[in-house]
Amino acid sequence: MRKISILIGICACFDLGCRPGSTIHNRTITILLDPPPVTLNPRHSIDANGQRIGALIFRGLTKLNKDLVVEPDIAEQWQAIENGRGWKFKIKPGLTDHGGELITAEKMAQCLEYYRSGRPVSPLRAGFPFWKETGHSNDIVFIKLEKPDPYLPKNISSLRFFRIAGEKIPCADGRNTDNMIGSGPFKPINWDPSPQNQITMTPNDPADNRLTVRFVFIKDSTSALFKIINGEADATQNSLSLTKTRWLQRNYSSRFNTLERNGVAVSYLAFNMRDKVLARKNIRIAIASAISKEEIISNKLLEITFPSSSFLAPGLEESFSPEPLKHDTAYAEQLLDQEGLHRGKNGVRLELHYKTTPIREGFETALMLQEMLGKIGIKIIIDMVEPAVFFASIRKGFFQLYSSRWIGVADGSILFRTLRSGQPLNRIGYSNPAMDKLLDAAISETDPVTRKNLLKQAQELMLDDLPYFPLWFWKNTLIVKKEFTGLTDSSLSLSGGLEPLTYLRYR
Repeated sequence: MRKISILIGICACFDLGCRPGSTIHNRTITILLDPPPVTLNPRHSIDANGQRIGALIFRGLTKLNKDLVVEPDIAEQWQAIENGRGWKFKIKPGLTDHGGELITAEKMAQCLEYYRSGRPVSPLRAGFPFWKETGHSNDIVFIKLEKPDPYLPKNISSLRFFRIAGEKIPCADGRNTDNMIGSGPFKPINWDPSPQNQITMTPNDPADNRLTVRFVFIKDSTSALFKIINGEADATQNSLSLTKTRWLQRNYSSRFNTLERNGVAVSYLAFNMRDKVLARKNIRIAIASAISKEEIISNKLLEITFPSSSFLAPGLEESFSPEPLKHDTAYAEQLLDQEGLHRGKNGVRLELHYKTTPIREGFETALMLQEMLGKIGIKIIIDMVEPAVFFASIRKGFFQLYSSRWIGVADGSILFRTLRSGQPLNRIGYSNPAMDKLLDAAISETDPVTRKNLLKQAQELMLDDLPYFPLWFWKNTLIVKKEFTGLTDSSLSLSGGLEPLTYLRYR
């Protein structure tokens, strides 16, 4: 594999007039993250760090803990009604937002209804295909469905309560998101809907003895390594490559502890099924057969745990791993020959554009795939764009190939959202009536055994059709100064969530 040369710039001092390594006061912890969130607006936040930081600033009816188990948040309890065609949530009494206003059942129902039917449409709406109506009575919020949805209490954790100053309806898109009022356990010192450098937040409850947390966003793992070694940060989560993590462990074990836990975030390669070339199944199989996941893992090039043939990590209730495609470059070349894609004088059969971002994970993956596919005569042209442009292009279908990562995959509903024809997150344009039938049955099936069997069939069909090629699952790694304590390996979130980090404390 080729090595990437990175120019190292001089690290700038943090805001508030501090010197490098200093904190606002002795109860602040500085944590490095990669990359910055695209937006913290809860209605439009779909990127990993936007969701993770948003979970600290805004509350939902429910929340997922570090083990991805659903827990109370704004709602203190809930239950299915009408044979699963509805849910009712009892709102906690006395809960207020950051502006001091009570979060009532009426306001929460208004908020959810705006997520359901407000304009512009929230991309999070795609996770609730059968949502028909929202109502309230006293301290109860009702959600009515066209069909049963056993995943609703988990998925609704992503719909978070907020207000915009001057707007009458909670969770409405206002003209001035600079005046957004949160509801979560932490409150930003200076609100910025799209922070690019850092964001600092303090516990909203004066009785909460957790530290003030400052998240600093870095663009590459080398900068993160220098900052942590130079004392400009106290911790970093998932921002170092595996080689740098191991180097730090060998050389700085007296200064830092390293915590690790296998995760559920899964990377995948996506094919644009509308593209005339990639719509040909043999070409997709050839590309997948040329990719050696084992080589990438054995060379320790990425902070990954094991190859994946599924979106669902082992250990999840509905997990199932179909027999993976074997790495076989000879077979890949045979398929391309059968498709009439013979090597030219320069050895190239065809050119494909691969869209990615400058972020370490995306760019390093692009280079690895470029080298592997070059061996079978496919020339990969890397189109590198900024994250906001990348996400906009993917949503509009302006790509041939790209890879990304599903974050916080907690159950099989991810298969419906990404494989069902017509779903907003099915950005690749995949459509198969057999798949739709399986997913329609699974998404409303209340019996877990029957549902797991349906999802097993869906995953087998996905690997046969290959609209996506699942690549690998990611580890969650926290490197933290030894003067902080309070966490163990098992304390880390399966999804890479940030809430466990807020329980770090000085020794």
